[in-house]
Amino acid sequence: MRTGVITFNAFILIFGIKAVISEVKLEKAINELQAEYNFETILYFVSHITKRERIMVREEISSAGKGAPSLLLDGMYEDLDIREEFNSNILSVVFITQANKGNALEIVQETLERNFGSKIIFNFFVETCTRFELQEFMQWLWSENMFNSLVIMNNHSFTFNPYPYMTIIEIATYASLKLAFEGKLANLHKSKVTVLGGNVAPRTMKYVDRNGNIQYAGYIMKTILTFIDKYNGTLYEHVPNITKDITGLTEHMNNRGSDIHLLMAMGFEGNLRITYPVATVDFCLLMPYQKELPRMYYLSLPFQISTWCLLGIFLLALLVVMFVVSLALGIRGHRAYSHAVFGILRLLTQQLHFQARLLANRWVLIIYLLAVLLCMLISNLYQSELSSFFTKSIPAHQINDFSDLENFNYKILVNKEVADAANMLVNLKMFPRSFLNYIVTGPNPQDKLNQLNTDYGYLVGEDQLKLFVELQKRFSRKYYFKSKMCLMKVFMCAVIRNNYPFEYILNDIILRMEEAGLMDKWKRDFLYESIEAGFFEIKESHEDPLRPLKMEELYVAWLLFAIAILVAVFAFCGEQVWRIVQRKLS
Repeated sequence: MRTGVITFNAFILIFGIKAVISEVKLEKAINELQAEYNFETILYFVSHITKRERIMVREEISSAGKGAPSLLLDGMYEDLDIREEFNSNILSVVFITQANKGNALEIVQETLERNFGSKIIFNFFVETCTRFELQEFMQWLWSENMFNSLVIMNNHSFTFNPYPYMTIIEIATYASLKLAFEGKLANLHKSKVTVLGGNVAPRTMKYVDRNGNIQYAGYIMKTILTFIDKYNGTLYEHVPNITKDITGLTEHMNNRGSDIHLLMAMGFEGNLRITYPVATVDFCLLMPYQKELPRMYYLSLPFQISTWCLLGIFLLALLVVMFVVSLALGIRGHRAYSHAVFGILRLLTQQLHFQARLLANRWVLIIYLLAVLLCMLISNLYQSELSSFFTKSIPAHQINDFSDLENFNYKILVNKEVADAANMLVNLKMFPRSFLNYIVTGPNPQDKLNQLNTDYGYLVGEDQLKLFVELQKRFSRKYYFKSKMCLMKVFMCAVIRNNYPFEYILNDIILRMEEAGLMDKWKRDFLYESIEAGFFEIKESHEDPLRPLKMEELYVAWLLFAIAILVAVFAFCGEQVWRIVQRKLS
C-alpha cells in the first residue's frame, strides 16, 4: 500500500532528543543487527565522497560487523545481481554526505533493484536535517519499497511504520532495533490488500450465498484470505482495465497497481514475482466421449471368436452326419444333400419334423433329438447374452494419443495464453508441430465448465477434472473422456508485486497451510462451493440406468428376419410347385 499521509510523532519531534537516554551509533547498531540476523554480506555504499569523508567512514566501520564479509561500493553497478552474488541475507549501509547527497540514493536504487526487502541503514553525515526533509525521505523510502530501513542522524536513529498510515518513530535503544524492523509488518491495521483475480473453479471463486452474502472459495483464494485475516488486513478486489496477458499484467504489477494476483503457473510468469507453489496441477486433454459401437456389431459380441469357430465346425460336422444319414436311408444324389441342408436349418430354428424314416431308426432319432436340444441351448444362451449387450453402452475406441487426434480430427479449444504456451512447448520440441493444427483459440472455456461444447476437446487441470467425474456420476451417458495426453505438470502460484513487504510472510503461510493439511481439505470442498458459485449446476437426472433401445438400431435384425421369411416362403412355394409338377409327370 502507498499513502501520501505522513504523521510524525510529536512527542519525538519536540521532546524526543531530550528524552532519549542512550544514543544509537552506527558501529554498535551494525554489531547488534549482525548478532541478531547473522548477515552473509555487508555492503557499504561510499560513492562520490571526499577524501576526508572517506577517512570518517573507515573510522565508523573499522570494528563493525566482525565475522561478516564486507564490500565497499564506490560506484553504480546496474548489472550486479545482489541475490545471485551475495544472497538475500545482506545488510546495506549507505553513507550520505554533503558531497554525494545528490546522487547517493540513485546509486542505491539501481544497485539493490530487486532486493529492497533486505536491511538498509542510511547514515547521514549531513550536519543538519529539518523535520520536513526527514518526512520526505521516509516517504521516498516507502515509495521505493525500502521498508526495512533505518536512518541514523546525529547519533539518533529513526524508522517508519506505513500501517495504518505513515508514522516516523525514533528508536531509543539497541534492543529496539529488531522490533523496529519486524514490528512494522505485524499488523496491517485494516489497510487494503489489493487483489487482482478472477473466477477459475475450483481455485478461485466468488459467489453470493443463499443469504445474500458474498462468499469467497477455492484453495488459492482461501490461502490469500488466511494471510489477510491473520494480519488484520482488508480484502480489496481490483478490476483494472488492462490487457489480460503477461505483458499487461507485468506492467500493472510493476506499477504497484495491485498487491497480489491470484493465479499464475510457474514457468510462465516472465518478469513477475511469484509465491511458493500452492498446488501441483497436471493438465491433460479432455476429449469428447466416443459413442458406443453400432448395433450391428453387437450380433457377434455374445461369443468370442474361438466360440464362433467351434460353432462353425459343429455345423459342418452335423451337416456331414445328416448327409450320411440321408444316404443310409436310401436317399441318393442332390436330394440327400438338400435333405441334409434343410435338416440343419430345422435344427437351428428348432422346427421339429419327424418323418417316418426318422422314427424307423432309434439311433437316428436320438441323434436328431440331441442335436435339437444342443441347438436350443446354444440359441438360448446367445439370445440372453445378446439381450444383455443391447441394454448396455459398449464404448468405441477413445481418443488417447496424438495419432487418434489425426483419425478423429477433433479441435482443442483453448484461450490465448494456453495457445502461446502450446507454441512454446512445440518450439522446445516437447510435442510435434502437427499438434498446433488442432489448437483453436477462443474464449476462456473454464468460465462455465458445465457448458462445454462436446464438438471440441479441452485442456483441463487435474483439480478441475473432479468436476466432470461428479457430473458424469449423475448421468448414465458419458460426455467426456480423459485422454492419456497430459501436456504439462505445473505449479500453481500467486503473483505478488515486486518488493512486496509481506512476501516472506505469505510464503510462510503457504507452507504452514500445506503442512497442516488445510490445502487438501480446501481442495475437497470444491464440489459444494462450485455448485454454490454456479460453476457446476447439477440437474436431477430421470434417465433409466439401462440404455433404451431404438428401432433404427435393429435394422440388421429386421433384415435377417425378412430374409428368413422370404427363404421360408420361397421354399414353401417351391415344394408346392414341385409336387404339382410331379403329379402331372406321373
